[in-house]
Amino acid sequence: MAIYPTLLIFEGETMITTLEVFLYTLSIYLMHLAVERLDSRRIVIAGIVLGLAAITRPIILPLAIIFPIALLAKLGKKNYTPIISKSVIFGLAAMIPILPVALRNIIEGYEFVLISTQGGANFYIGNCKDADGITVVALGPQLRGGGNIMTISGRHPLMRRNVAPGAK
Repeated sequence: MAIYPTLLIFEGETMITTLEVFLYTLSIYLMHLAVERLDSRRIVIAGIVLGLAAITRPIILPLAIIFPIALLAKLGKKNYTPIISKSVIFGLAAMIPILPVALRNIIEGYEFVLISTQGGANFYIGNCKDADGITVVALGPQLRGGGNIMTISGRHPLMRRNVAPGAK
């Protein structure tokens, strides 16, 4: 395996998964520290790191629900005000890295997309009428000027203005 060419090629590439796993782990650790110490600075840092992790892959965002639940478990049900205020601080801090991405998506794509929409393209590839369960190239609508919807550069592939009218 040490000289297997495919592994050697991927060893030298920078993959988003490396950053993703690091940021996921770091965000969980920082959320734990923030709940344990209840320090506003730690809460803000944990939120920012969760926002950065969400930019790498948005599937992490539901993890933010754990933060107020953990606060509730630590502080109890006697007073909800600190739980709500600290959860709002955490949520606003998580939006700090996400908002520039959303703003860029609005400016470049003319549609509101919080982080990304690649899930829709993958859903289409796997579930369109021509899907065979093996092909990884999208079948179906063609771009104006030719080309498959997955080959577009700089614009979101499934935007209405990028798909030719009447395309199959």
